[in-house]
Amino acid sequence: MAEKYLKCPNCGASNPEGKKFCGDCGTMIPEPPPPPPVQPVQYGPTQYVPAQYAPITQRPGWLKSNWKGLLATVVVLIVVLAVVGLVFTQPWSKIKVIVNNAYTHPIGINVYIDGKLKVAMDLNGGTTTIGVWPVKTGTHTVALDHGTWNIYRYSSGEVYYYSGSYKAPDGIMDYAYDYSVGPLFTKNVIIDIPLPS
Repeated sequence: MAEKYLKCPNCGASNPEGKKFCGDCGTMIPEPPPPPPVQPVQYGPTQYVPAQYAPITQRPGWLKSNWKGLLATVVVLIVVLAVVGLVFTQPWSKIKVIVNNAYTHPIGINVYIDGKLKVAMDLNGGTTTIGVWPVKTGTHTVALDHGTWNIYRYSSGEVYYYSGSYKAPDGIMDYAYDYSVGPLFTKNVIIDIPLPS
């Protein structure tokens, strides 16, 4: 350990620590001042702050930055489902009934769709559009009951004459078939009423 020296306040000579008088001039050497007291370091209470980590599977702020796109996707999906539901549950499709009547005399007809009477009318000879009816997408039965004429043909020279008796529709379907109708589609149903053979 190195020896400490004190300066003489009179002549400035160095004197070993612990000497009361200067070795050169004999002046009394004052005691060195005591070292300042050591102040203890004050520390506040220790606080544990856990580290904040986002889960690996979740990107921070993803929902916040993409909520508009997510909302738009949900709205589009709802609209698409609503449109599909309307197309398949509402009567947006149609059935058009056309009748070719081979009789030259008017006959009575009754037209049914799925067992419900749609029209009862007298029909002249030739091709006639009977009507167009809205239906739901799917399979539908179109039926027709028509009257008949018992026709008698006779001639006088080169002129032919016809006479006969008429029989009204009797409720027995002369024509009945199933038709598949697609969405937003008009199905043309053509019915031929031939002359009796």
